[in-house]
Amino acid sequence: MHFPKTERQAEFMALADRLAERFAARAAEHDRHNTFPHENFRDLHAAGYLALTVPAAYGGRGADPLEVALAQERLARGDGSTALGATMHLLLIGRLAETRAWPEELFARLCREVVERGALINSAASEPELGSPSRGGLPATTAVRDGAGWRLNGRKTWTTLAPALRYLVVMAAVEEGAGPPRRANFLVPAGTPGLRIEETWDNLGMRATGSHDVVLEEVWVPDSARLPEDGAPAAGDARGWALVTGAVYTGIAAAARDYAVQYARERRPV
Repeated sequence: MHFPKTERQAEFMALADRLAERFAARAAEHDRHNTFPHENFRDLHAAGYLALTVPAAYGGRGADPLEVALAQERLARGDGSTALGATMHLLLIGRLAETRAWPEELFARLCREVVERGALINSAASEPELGSPSRGGLPATTAVRDGAGWRLNGRKTWTTLAPALRYLVVMAAVEEGAGPPRRANFLVPAGTPGLRIEETWDNLGMRATGSHDVVLEEVWVPDSARLPEDGAPAAGDARGWALVTGAVYTGIAAAARDYAVQYARERRPV
C-alpha cells in the first residue's frame, strides 16, 4: 500500500520531512553529549506539529492515528529520539481527544497551552519495582489524603521528555475507605515542590529522549489534580494510536537501511 492517499496525509508527511532534515543535523551531537534537544521541540511547536492531535475546535489539526503515524515515520528518519518523544505527547492528547475522558474545561486548557506555548505532556507510570503498568500492577508510588488534596511519594522511570515536560500524569496507589488500594492518576505540573528529575538515562542512540527518572517527595496536589478513572490510558492501550509508536521504529529502521546502502555504495577501500 502506498501513501499518501489524501491531501492531509501529504501535508503532514511533507512537514515531517522538512523538520526531519533539520533535526538530523543535530541528532549525533545530542546523542554524543547526552543532551536534550530543546531547540527541536521549539521548532515542532512553531510548525504546529505538537498540536497535530489537538482537536480543530481548540486550534489543532485533529489528526487521526494513521495521519500521525505517516508523519512520525518520516520524522523518525531524521531523529529517532525527537520522534519518539513527540509520540508520547501526541498519543496522550490524541487518546484524550477520542475518549474525552477528562473534564472538558481541563482538556481545553491543556490544548490551549499546547497550541499557544508548546506545552508538553507525558505519563509518569513505569517504576523500578513495577516495570510497565500495562499488565495492571499496583504502583509503589503512593497518594495519601492530605487536607484538600493528596501527598505523592515515589519514583518513576522511563519518563520520556522529562527535561521539557509542562505536565506529568502520575500514576499512584491510593487507599480509600475499607477497600484495597487501587490505581489513580494525578495531573502534576512540572516545577511542583518536591518533584525533581534524576538524570539516569544513558541509552546509546536514544539518549536525547530525556527518559530520566522522576522522583516525588511529599508532592502535594489539590483534589482537582486527580483525574477520572480512565483519564490517562496506560501503556498497552489497544486503540489505534498504538500504530504510531511502531511507525517511529519503522522510520528509524528505514534510516539505518538508507545509511547502510549509502555506505556500501560510496566506500572506497584505500
